[in-house]
Amino acid sequence: MRAVSLLLLAVCSSLTLGAQQTLQKVRAAGVLTCGVIAEDAEYNTEDDHGSRGGFDLDLCKAVAVAALGEKAQTKVITFLDDKSGVDALIAGKIDLIATLSADFSHTTNASLGESAPVLYDGVGFLVLRKSGIAHAADLTHRKVCFLAETNVETALQAWFTRQHLDLLPFPFQEEGEMEAAYITKNCAAIAGDLTRLAQTRASFETQAPDHMILPEVIAADPLAFAYRSSDPQWGRIVDWTAQVLFHGEALGVTSANIDISAKSADPAVRHLLGATHAVGTPLGLSEDWAASVLRSVGNYREVFDRTFGEASTLSLTRGRNRLTSEGGLILPLPLK
Repeated sequence: MRAVSLLLLAVCSSLTLGAQQTLQKVRAAGVLTCGVIAEDAEYNTEDDHGSRGGFDLDLCKAVAVAALGEKAQTKVITFLDDKSGVDALIAGKIDLIATLSADFSHTTNASLGESAPVLYDGVGFLVLRKSGIAHAADLTHRKVCFLAETNVETALQAWFTRQHLDLLPFPFQEEGEMEAAYITKNCAAIAGDLTRLAQTRASFETQAPDHMILPEVIAADPLAFAYRSSDPQWGRIVDWTAQVLFHGEALGVTSANIDISAKSADPAVRHLLGATHAVGTPLGLSEDWAASVLRSVGNYREVFDRTFGEASTLSLTRGRNRLTSEGGLILPLPLK
């Protein structure tokens, strides 16, 4: 029995040691393997986000630069749903997932760790600008299109019930048929996660400006970096990569002014960029890693604006994805 116990202890120790080597594995390979979820609502009814496209790619690049420097290479593997991405992450086939729903099923999975939310998605409504509908409450007694048997349907029923409003549901099994019903005014609005609604609007091309997303978000759906919980060192690197993007925006450090910022008299800026404090050693990284990340991908505002915001085809307002200092939910943790 003692021999068996010692053998089991040795195996467990070996697995634990191996699990804590993500950074070393990435450096040995010279490439970060990053998972991106490109959800297809007609393939998977559990996840209703739109594809995060360039946003996820920028996040992958940010972590790659943190680990490998500014010439980092990134290998991206796309998954059609959360489950297949999570399975690949736990199996060690990828090094992280760029954005994964920070929900009950994921945050209670002992094999997963998640960063602070990097994107606040949520269920909203797309309407015609000339419809006279300005707020979600205006949709009472009006037909609302949505994909059946999804989280969006559940959110709709719950919100209309709580608001004591009458929902006229118009469910569809196929996204194309739903959009056709909306365009022909057979329903007053499409309900869905903001990222998906923004993509739907962009697909209308020249008519896209005729449509708007209402200001209300009736159900929250935050997204975060995901990594294996068995490697806490790697988890801290991923966590603080997100924080560097947040702090870059808060302190006004951009990809364009990074070299000037390195000479700043502002102690907070100098701290962030590793000029006065050891911001790399506790993570096993170089002291200028944060500067390299900001130089390569920019700060959070830059990433959001070019992938989701006014500088992109999606024209999604930042809303809750603003910093807390501007009324949003993005909160940089204290850098001290």
